[in-house]
Amino acid sequence: MTRKISHFQEKEPFLEKFLQLLRFRKIFPYVSKKSKVLDIGCGYNGALLSLVSSRISEGMGIDISVSKNIIANNIKLISQRNAKLPKNYFDLVTCLAVVEHLENPRILLTKAFDALKKKGKLILTTPTPIAKPILEFLAFKLKIISKQEIEDHKKYYNKMKLKDLLISCGFKRKGIEIKSFVFGLNTFAVAKK
Repeated sequence: MTRKISHFQEKEPFLEKFLQLLRFRKIFPYVSKKSKVLDIGCGYNGALLSLVSSRISEGMGIDISVSKNIIANNIKLISQRNAKLPKNYFDLVTCLAVVEHLENPRILLTKAFDALKKKGKLILTTPTPIAKPILEFLAFKLKIISKQEIEDHKKYYNKMKLKDLLISCGFKRKGIEIKSFVFGLNTFAVAKK
């Protein structure tokens, strides 16, 4: 990843918040009472963890840079350079709009796998290949989504490549569900350990 600051650390174009909420809505049904949640790529303010803090026992968010503000007593935000993930600890790991920014996402997803409890779930979202020209148009021409975010994209994944990536990180083929959302422009994956 080439970027230096986290998403929402600075003011973002107006459509960014809406797109973030679309991703969050996909996660809510998977957040169970008293679960331990790790949000990889949580953004500067840990927005997802803030929204679910009353429903979970503990949450940890990791990103390039994070706010020092306390968002809830059961939530901890950590900068990625200080992050040491416990093994077999989390019930749910989320990774929303992150893997497309990584040269080698296997490193991150293998750490996510290791951090999950047995039968824990990883949920990730990522734009599909058909989203690339649309995202570039929205960012570079209309300027209604983050130019920085789109410039930082390294790869776009179709369902098959994403499934292969998850399997290579330890997730079992039959424990992986992958669907499209937002008119096929995004992929939503759930992978069970």
